[in-house]
Order: sequence, then structure tokens, then C-alpha cells
Amino acid sequence: MKITTNFDFDIVRRFWYTRQDKSFDKKYGIITSHLKILDQIPNFETQKSMRGGHSKGYQACYARNIREAIRESLRILPSAAAFIDIGSGLGKALFIAREVPQLKSIIGLEYLTELHALAEKNMSSYKENRIHLVNGDANNFLIESQPTILFFFNPFDDVVMRNFLRNNVATIKASKTVIAYVNDVHQDELKKFGLRKFYGNELRKISVWQ
Repeated sequence: MKITTNFDFDIVRRFWYTRQDKSFDKKYGIITSHLKILDQIPNFETQKSMRGGHSKGYQACYARNIREAIRESLRILPSAAAFIDIGSGLGKALFIAREVPQLKSIIGLEYLTELHALAEKNMSSYKENRIHLVNGDANNFLIESQPTILFFFNPFDDVVMRNFLRNNVATIKASKTVIAYVNDVHQDELKKFGLRKFYGNELRKISVWQ
């Protein structure tokens, strides 16, 4: 009898999540898969150097993980009125955040102009006044003082994370803002700035901080 290992389970889980994401893209008529980036931006691999070596490169976060991160963030911060995706890529998390009526402001911050343009293309068929796309740099981006869900899908290294937190940690604490962190490899940086983990899913590498 064959024994199912954790490795086998992980393969099946990723396969299922990928199928769900294909259905997600088809439902909205958009492109969020990193596998299709080169169809839209032929020179994308060389353009990654524009990020100065601090980016992790574009990967599409599983819709299932985004929904879990938002759900747990709302449990910790029921008064959340805004959602900001730092390193928003093609806007996938923004499409999911728009499913939550109480989020009156939904912002996607993307550094790379080519990805920002594709996100605008994805949004072009949807008249959604709540969503705003920003082509900018997380190193000098300042959030507003309101209860917010800050979403990170490991968009950059510890250097940029440190710069972002240094500029925004006072506002984060004053407004009770939460950080929803998927593929949360730089948790130590959040701890250094006095933020606490209130939720963690080690299997999916999801955590929520405040």
C-alpha cells in the first residue's frame, strides 16, 4: 500500500490551488498568472533588474491565500476601511478585496511600470471607484492614518521592508492597521519594529500582524 507523504500532499494542494486560480482569471477575464507574463511583456526577465536587486520577482499569490489573509485581518481589525497591496503586480489581490463591501479604499502600489500597465489593463473593464493603482516605490510610500489592511506577498527583501516600516510604523500603530503577510519570510523585521503576530498559518506561510 502506498503511503501518502507531505510532499505528495503539497503537490496535490498546489495543483488544486492553481486550477482555482485559472478559474478566477477566467471569471474576471484578466491575466494574473506569472506564466503568462512573457506573452504580455517579452523582455520582462531583463526588466526585473530595474528593481535594483531588492525584488523577489513577480509571482501570483493563490486566491485562496489572499482570501484567508483578508478574512483573518478583518477578524483582528473589524473596523478596517482600506486595503493596500504593497507590490500589487497585476492587481489580483485588489480584485479579491473588492469582494468586501466595507473596504471603501483599495490601493495597489507597484514599482515596475510594465506590471502597473498590465494591472490597469486588467481593471479597464471594471468601473470600480474604490480601486486606485499607483506606480510608485515602497521605499518612500506613506500610508494614511486610518484602519487599514496592508497586504504583502513577499514583494521585496528585508532592506525595502525595513525602509517601508521605518516610514510608516508610527501610522500603523496609531491607526491599529494590520499587516497581512503571505510567504512571510521577513517576519523578524516586523518584530524589530514592535509589531506582534496575531495569526499564523505555517503551512501556507500566512501571518497577520498589528
